[in-house]
Amino acid sequence: MAKVKIITLADRLGKTVNELLKIKAAKLKEGLHYSGYGKNTYLTEEAVELIELSLEAPLAVPNKIRATVLMEARNPRWVYAKLEGHEGKVPVAIPRKLRGKLLGKRINVDAITDSSGGTTYRHEMLGD
Repeated sequence: MAKVKIITLADRLGKTVNELLKIKAAKLKEGLHYSGYGKNTYLTEEAVELIELSLEAPLAVPNKIRATVLMEARNPRWVYAKLEGHEGKVPVAIPRKLRGKLLGKRINVDAITDSSGGTTYRHEMLGD
């Protein structure tokens, strides 16, 4: 699998490296889609596709956020979590096999924003 340097991608897309680094931080999973830091970041082919898609249709690629599970909800399909950089707790949908196992754990969450501006949150395993 060939890797693409972020500077090369910035030139090809007509964007600055800093713009692409912001998209990378918001949309890509750590360690899975890229390696390196700053201008020495190398992206996988899948990461390049996700960045191009997020530039064309920003709502098509969910933002990735780290969260800490605070408590279970009455509905076993959901937990309440504290998102990094957000106030309060929010409901997060979780996969069936993780029910009852996430209390106090840090998880990766996909933040899905629809066209009307509403945002819902789900565990990253539900997005694949």
